[in-house]
Amino acid sequence: MVFITGSSGLVGSHLIYALTVKGEKIRALYRSKESIKNVQSLFAYYNKENNTSYSTDFIEWVEGDILDTNSLDAAMKGITTVFHCAATVTFLKADFHTCIKVNRIGTANVVNACLTNNIEKLCYVSSTAAIGTSKGVITEETKWAPGRLVSGYSVSKHSAEKEVFRGAAEGLKVSIVNPCLILGPGNWNQSSLTILQAALKAPPFFTSGTNAIVDARDVANYLILLSESDESEEKYLLIGENISFQELFTKLSSQLNVRKPKYKMNPIVAKLSAFILEYVLGFFGKKSPVSIESMQSAYKELSYSNKKAKERFNYTFYTIDESIKNAINGRFDG
Repeated sequence: MVFITGSSGLVGSHLIYALTVKGEKIRALYRSKESIKNVQSLFAYYNKENNTSYSTDFIEWVEGDILDTNSLDAAMKGITTVFHCAATVTFLKADFHTCIKVNRIGTANVVNACLTNNIEKLCYVSSTAAIGTSKGVITEETKWAPGRLVSGYSVSKHSAEKEVFRGAAEGLKVSIVNPCLILGPGNWNQSSLTILQAALKAPPFFTSGTNAIVDARDVANYLILLSESDESEEKYLLIGENISFQELFTKLSSQLNVRKPKYKMNPIVAKLSAFILEYVLGFFGKKSPVSIESMQSAYKELSYSNKKAKERFNYTFYTIDESIKNAINGRFDG
């Protein structure tokens, strides 16, 4: 039996579906019954798309939290493989301690529970944010370094990876994936899918940065491949395609049938606006729709290599057009 944290998230829900298709026995951690509806909605979408009838009825749902060590330890009894997908994704400076608490300490708790319960393999979903940056193509070997422009989220995910490797040093087999911006069917008000909600509003401006996109199905499928391998202590950048934000929003606008962005946003104006919004709204106890750190990222020109991931299993990633179409068709947040 396998155990999944972050089961109702974009990656977790896709992983549950992919494992169900394979006939695996699944135990999934959840914090509220409301979140289970995300998984049920995803199953309904893919059943319709693929003309299948897979059900969530056979999933063993366990209420708990990765910050609750007792519930986490109890949930891993009788488990062979753990997929740790739970995380907090936020780039607001006010949320730094929350990121550290959930991403680093929560991951440390998962690792400790794995060691206590003699888990055979831990597969951890990290992020490209935990990989270093460079002016050239970024690979798994690019060194991460702290700095003024490094986000709190990046610090928390890099620290979480250290906890996973600490587990490896104590005898636990581990694999880490570092996906970029993930697209797939889901709630457009959550995680990386908020970019679809932003595109739907047809903003006239675009930023000059570049990043990468990966399909949620690829992340789930790759995690399963790693869970079935004997290797340990390897990291894999999961990258579908590198793309500029201008091209990305143009593609999104085209498939959403809304106006395409025309004007390049001045970086000084954009960053200043984000600074004012984050601090002014924060002063009144409200969260800004944009953060200083996310706006800085929107102007970075980043390019990632998926060579290692492709060669390891002779793997082919979905194209960005396929990913966008699937994400738009599978929206279920109303």
